[in-house]
Amino acid sequence: MNIFKRKCSKYYYVSYYVDGKRIKKCLETTKKSEAISRADAINKHIFMVKNGLIKPEKKKKKKLTISDLTTAYISNVVDKNKKTEGSKDTDRRSISRFVDFIGEDKPIKKITVDDVNDFIDHLESTLGLAETTMHKCSQIIKSVFDYASNPTFKIKYNPFEWAQKVKQLSKKGEKQLPCPWDLVIDAIDKTSNVKDKMFWTLLAYTGMSNIDATRVTPEDFQRGYYKRSKTSVRFMIWLHPEIAKYGDAIFGLYQNKNTRDGSARRFKARTGWQLKSVRKTFASTLLTQFESANDAIAFTGHTNIKTLVDHYATIDPEVGKQKLEQMFANA
Repeated sequence: MNIFKRKCSKYYYVSYYVDGKRIKKCLETTKKSEAISRADAINKHIFMVKNGLIKPEKKKKKKLTISDLTTAYISNVVDKNKKTEGSKDTDRRSISRFVDFIGEDKPIKKITVDDVNDFIDHLESTLGLAETTMHKCSQIIKSVFDYASNPTFKIKYNPFEWAQKVKQLSKKGEKQLPCPWDLVIDAIDKTSNVKDKMFWTLLAYTGMSNIDATRVTPEDFQRGYYKRSKTSVRFMIWLHPEIAKYGDAIFGLYQNKNTRDGSARRFKARTGWQLKSVRKTFASTLLTQFESANDAIAFTGHTNIKTLVDHYATIDPEVGKQKLEQMFANA
């Protein structure tokens, strides 16, 4: 018998042969001494059955495992939905992380809140994922367990709905206010890094994502629109004088992810806000200038109004106050 640990799983496994067939089994323990003891018990049971000392156990009805569930979910949901291939890969990657951690042959009904909390800790401490990534990962796997309520699996209990770690992530994942516009402008004015100055300017006056800002070209501005790299959705762009004054030097900056991340860290150190929040700042500013979100969405590259309003655009309290003062100025 061979006792081993699988990559990204907290449990010990045992591998052995019965009638020439190799069997791998999870010992459901994280302690090596217990794993050895349970493997010895399995070995003794096999010996006694083989020598007729005890009758072989009747085959029990197979318990559906997390591998059975995720395989069905990927085949029937992920592969058939209308998401982009990048989004589908994100779903598969999140699911794979959970299966690797929990063990592919663990019965679904034995997965508990403690397992989920341990998994969130694993994402943070071992894999070092950001809070937003962990939150998205937990929501994807929560959908997997929601799918398990269908007649094939008949699971009534979703551990991702009750796990405290997931609830904490959900609170952190709530919509945040955009970075105040004056902080964005101040950061652009005061940074001594010329590339940062140009990159932040491009983000501030187009509302692009960090990746799209590295790929936009002068030709895109001449056409008046850009096609998003993630969704291929077109949205309108305007060559603002603050962008135009840098000429062609403002294009093609920070092609490498590490350099973009470095720029984002410098922006946060200066303002206390994440660089990606500048896209929210742009979207929120748009809503103060247009009469409806239907008009504003033409400049953001979103595919539906709900995404723009629910996740990106938030009216700054000071702007709301100014609007009300203007509204009731003559009252």
